[in-house]
Amino acid sequence: MGMSPIAQAVPRVAVFDVDETLSDLSGLVPRRTEVGAPPDLLPAWFAATLCDGFALTAAGCLADFAAIGNFTLASMLSDVDDLRETTEEAAEHVVSAMAQLDLHPDVAHAHRGRRSGRDPQQRRGRVAESLLERAGLRDRGAVPVGQ
Repeated sequence: MGMSPIAQAVPRVAVFDVDETLSDLSGLVPRRTEVGAPPDLLPAWFAATLCDGFALTAAGCLADFAAIGNFTLASMLSDVDDLRETTEEAAEHVVSAMAQLDLHPDVAHAHRGRRSGRDPQQRRGRVAESLLERAGLRDRGAVPVGQ
């Protein structure tokens, strides 16, 4: 008896959610520490940033994730007494580290186990490009759709 049609099917396109699903946000912790922000700030900031991004998208607006993240984090940092920088500088310092985040360890393994095509018309997000490039997946057909 042969393989089932489901087992033989190879997807033509794979869509990845980048931030937190592919990328390991623990890489932001050193930056958070450097600016003097409290440990519980990053999860709340990320959730608020996603919420704002989803709301803007649902309203038909496009906004850069980093711009939303910087604004949201600066706002949240305004309540922190012992910051080592201005709220805007601290937010930029933390959010800019997203471009250097690594993939979760299981992502590269899972991706290498499948094939995907490359569509040059797809929008490429800077963070996704960086993540996939550093993981050695760009040459394996991984193309980020956006961030």
